Amino acid sequence: MTSRKKILVFSEWYLPGFKAGGPIRSVAEMVRALGDEFDFYVCTTNRDLGSANPYPEVPSDTWVQVGSAKVLYLEPSAITRKKIRSLLTEQPWDFVCLNSMFAMKFAIMPLVLHGIFNTPGQLVLAPRGMLGAGALAIKSFKKKVFLAILKTTGLTRRIMWQVTSAEEAVEVRSVFGPSAHICLTGNIFSLRPLTPREGNVKMPGILKLIFLSRISPKKNLLYALQRLQKLPVKGQVVLDVYGPPEDGSYWDECQQVIAQLPPSVQVSYKGELPSAQVGHTFTKYHFFFFPTRHENFGHVIIESLGAGCPVILSDQTPWRNLESEKAGWDVPLEDSLRFESILVQCLDMGSQVYEEWSMASRRYAEAFERSQDAIQQHRNMFGGTIPVN
Repeated sequence: MTSRKKILVFSEWYLPGFKAGGPIRSVAEMVRALGDEFDFYVCTTNRDLGSANPYPEVPSDTWVQVGSAKVLYLEPSAITRKKIRSLLTEQPWDFVCLNSMFAMKFAIMPLVLHGIFNTPGQLVLAPRGMLGAGALAIKSFKKKVFLAILKTTGLTRRIMWQVTSAEEAVEVRSVFGPSAHICLTGNIFSLRPLTPREGNVKMPGILKLIFLSRISPKKNLLYALQRLQKLPVKGQVVLDVYGPPEDGSYWDECQQVIAQLPPSVQVSYKGELPSAQVGHTFTKYHFFFFPTRHENFGHVIIESLGAGCPVILSDQTPWRNLESEKAGWDVPLEDSLRFESILVQCLDMGSQVYEEWSMASRRYAEAFERSQDAIQQHRNMFGGTIPVN
C-alpha cells in the first residue's frame, strides 16, 4: 500500500482566524477537499491578523488536529530560523508549500533555508496576487530589493509557482522570466446555502453598499470613498465598512474623507466580520463596492455574488465582463467617472431591475462552482501527474 504524501504548509494565519481573509480560506478549503488523500501539516501563528492575544484554548508549540490537518500554532517570537529549519527536516516532506510571497517568517525564511540546506520536498510558492502590478506598487522598494536578491541567488530554480489563473502566470513570468516553473491550480471554493434577502427591497433613491476587506492601500477603500464624495447630492447612500484596519495611517486618511462627505452619504465602520457571517451579511446590502488594486482570486467577491449581491469592482481581479452577465461591473481605476456613473445608476435602480441583477449574480456564482476543476488540479499537482510548465 502506497503511503500518503506529506505536505508541510507555512501560512502566517489559519483557522480559527478569519481577519486575513482569502489566504486562510485557500488553505482551509484545500485541506477540507483533499485531507482524506494527503497528510497536511500547517505551521502558523497562534493568533489572528493584528491581534495581540493568542487564540483561547488553542495549545501552542505542539501539533494539534484541526479538521483534516495537523496544525502547529506558534508564538510569533518562537518562529526563528532554528525553528523553521527544524520543521523543514522534521519529516521527509513530499511538498513544502508557502502561502505568501513576502512574509518574512512564513515565506522568505523557509524559502532561503530550504535552498541553503537542500532540504527534501518540492517547494511550492503561491504568490496570492502579490506579483501583480497593483500589489507591487505598494512598498515597492523593499519588494524590488527582495525580488532582485531572489533572482540573483538562483533560489527560484527550486520553486514550483502555484498560480490560480493564466493572468497570474503572466505576472510570475514577467518578474522571473519565461523559464519559471508554473502549475495552474484554481482556488477551491464551495458556495454557502443562499440566505433569503429579508426586508432588503431596492427602491429608487436608496442605495446600501458594503465594503468588506482589510483596510489597507491595496484594498482601496480610500478610492471608494472619493467616488462617493463626487456623487450628486440626492437620495440616500449608505456604505458600511467591515474589516480590520491593517494600516493605521491609511485608515486615518479614510476617516478624513468620511468626515467631509455630504449628509446624503452615510459611512459607518462595522468592525470585523467572522467568516461564518459573511454570506448572510451580504444579503443586507444592494451592492459590494470593492475597487481593489489587485486580487488574484478574491474569495470575498464570489461570496458576494453567491449571496445575490452584485459587485462594483476594479478591473484588477479575474472577475471580468460582469456587466454582460448582470452580475456587476469591472472598471479600470483610471476611469473614476465611470465608477461614479455606475453608482448613480445603482442609486436610481428600482426593485424589479435589481432583482434581475441579484438573481443573475447568484446564477453566475453557481455556474462558476459547477465549472471548477480546482480540486482535481490540486490532486494532480500533489500527485505529480501533470508536469509544471
